[in-house]
Amino acid sequence: MSFLHYLMLGISAYACGFVIRYYIYKNKLPNQQRIYQFTAGFFIIMLLFSYLLNLWVLGNSTPDFAFIGVSSTVATFIFYQGLNPDQNTPMPH
Repeated sequence: MSFLHYLMLGISAYACGFVIRYYIYKNKLPNQQRIYQFTAGFFIIMLLFSYLLNLWVLGNSTPDFAFIGVSSTVATFIFYQGLNPDQNTPMPH
């Protein structure tokens, strides 16, 4: 995968977290336990999605566990940043 593909994966992961926070919770942060549940669920979904990327896009017949693990972890971290911003990231109006 090229840099552009990883950039698109990161943008879509951030957008998923932002959509949950902005449209479902109406600009209010859910409690920490709910945020962790969303993050764990997204990690499991990303494991499956990364495996499918490994299988179809990269064309590997055997799973590349380094690719699957790293891309899932990084995408989950970016999702968490979209779902739970810090104090330096104000919400857009």
